[in-house]
Amino acid sequence: MADKNLIPSFSLTGNTSQYPSECNYVDKDDSYLVIQQPSILYNYKNGHQPSQYTGAQFNILFDEPEDDGEQTSACLFELTPPTPLPIQRVSSEDELNFYAKHKRAKFIGPYLFGDAIGQGSYAKVKECLDRRTLCRRAVKIMQRRRLRKTPHGEKMAATEIRLLKKLDHQNIIKLYDFIRNDEKQKLYLFIDLCVVSLQEMLDSDDQQREIKTFPIWQAHGYFVQLIDGLEYLHSKFIIHNDIKPGNLLITVEHQLKITDFGTAEQLDMFSTDDTITRSQGTPAFQCPEIANGEDTYNGFSIDIWSCGVTLYNLVTGRLPFEADNIYLLFQTIGKGVYTIPDDIESHLASFIHGLLHINKNLRLTLEQIKQHEWFRRRPPRTFEFLPFPPSALNRFQTFTMHDYLTELHRSTVLSEEENHNDNHQEEQQQQIKIPIDSTSFFHSPYDNQHVESQQQQQQQQQHQQEHNGRSRLNCSCSRTLSGENIYPTKTRNRHQPRICVLS
Repeated sequence: MADKNLIPSFSLTGNTSQYPSECNYVDKDDSYLVIQQPSILYNYKNGHQPSQYTGAQFNILFDEPEDDGEQTSACLFELTPPTPLPIQRVSSEDELNFYAKHKRAKFIGPYLFGDAIGQGSYAKVKECLDRRTLCRRAVKIMQRRRLRKTPHGEKMAATEIRLLKKLDHQNIIKLYDFIRNDEKQKLYLFIDLCVVSLQEMLDSDDQQREIKTFPIWQAHGYFVQLIDGLEYLHSKFIIHNDIKPGNLLITVEHQLKITDFGTAEQLDMFSTDDTITRSQGTPAFQCPEIANGEDTYNGFSIDIWSCGVTLYNLVTGRLPFEADNIYLLFQTIGKGVYTIPDDIESHLASFIHGLLHINKNLRLTLEQIKQHEWFRRRPPRTFEFLPFPPSALNRFQTFTMHDYLTELHRSTVLSEEENHNDNHQEEQQQQIKIPIDSTSFFHSPYDNQHVESQQQQQQQQQHQQEHNGRSRLNCSCSRTLSGENIYPTKTRNRHQPRICVLS
């Protein structure tokens, strides 16, 4: 406890608050004064704001001892009421709207960007609009920063761009434009806009929790398009290396598009066979020779095996080879043992066995696939049909560029209105001048003195008008009649002379 001979004291200055954090004491006998700055924590806890003072320093001394809080009122010198802290509470429902960013139109070349519709490991996919053709496209945005973090990321991106420039087929994703931004270190690939992938159609909903399968006629239609696109790739000596339902996109017309050529490899056109030394595809879709650790592989045979696993997945909803980890998975694939459900017809079962043959030399080729009975015979169409998932369909039907086009149009309209208002104000500020010779046709609002003061200026303007052959009246009509052409016009048209209305 402090001594009773000491008196609490504090100061109010221009740089501090009027509330003390710790009062210092002044000795009556020695008459010394110690001033201490108040702390900011005190102001924060009590909800006060520091008041601004200018001028001399004020020292308040209390000569009386403490009186159980009765002298506290003397400390309230020019106090302001406490101000609550600026804390705003936001409900969880309005959190998205509270932090929503203002959408602004963004152009990269001739393309207007929309919202993101997909996200990958090293790329992002957005919707865009080509202002030249007004066609909806998809843009695949690759950041070099993420490519460097991904194993072989930069090489995969370069391979995909190089191959897509050469390919042009209805069942291959088409590259329309490629833009590189060195300043932002980004790559923009403008490709076809598709609705969904086959993998998204097969994924089961959380509510239903059932395995989805394609009807035989629908799976047959998709598989025929897959073989047509794969035959085109092999004719260009290109091995995809990663055929799977996730890399097979479907357009709104149910046309299949093969995409994701990052792991693809192009053979030398003078090579004697399709031998390759590496494969970076998905483990569940790898062939037995890769699972067994062979040094070289047949590239065309790898794609055929992946097509067989894809067809098995489409008609059964499951994968032929499954395991808990990649080591057990490769052991299962290396043995080549799998089962086909009993409800699968015999032609389809034999076709799958030919695609998933463990011996690469006995595996079906593209020519044998096209000659197979199940491939040539179109299954009868039934009422069963696996539609697009609602989430993907809503994503495609939602025109994400609507807000950006509205913002772009709104800014254009506002700029036009501002220009129109400025021009209207300039027209109102112009001075109206009436020629002296036209007083017989116009009743001037000016008095005689004002007319006489402007006589010299009007004569000079009339001389220029006669020289140029036209009038300079500021009127709202399209043609202005002067004193020289009124009589001939009246005689020719046989009506009263046209009168201009001053604006």
